Amino acid sequence: MFVAHRSSLRGRSLPIEIFHFSFEEFLKFHELFADSPKTFGANTASLLRKAVKDYLEVGGFPEVQKLEPNLRIEVLQG
Repeated sequence: MFVAHRSSLRGRSLPIEIFHFSFEEFLKFHELFADSPKTFGANTASLLRKAVKDYLEVGGFPEVQKLEPNLRIEVLQG
């Protein structure tokens, strides 16, 4: 979870909680397996393995999903 604070000139701030994608949301965002696969063959297993690898590498933060790898790393480290 990431908490951002948006402040105004009055010195008050409003916390904004941003939650990361679940793996299911990650799959939907990248348009993989919109519905549960009807059959579970070698192709489905391969796609799921790649999706898990990508999810672990990219993370679940919505803001960085479509960024280039170098920029994504910079954003996540900041």
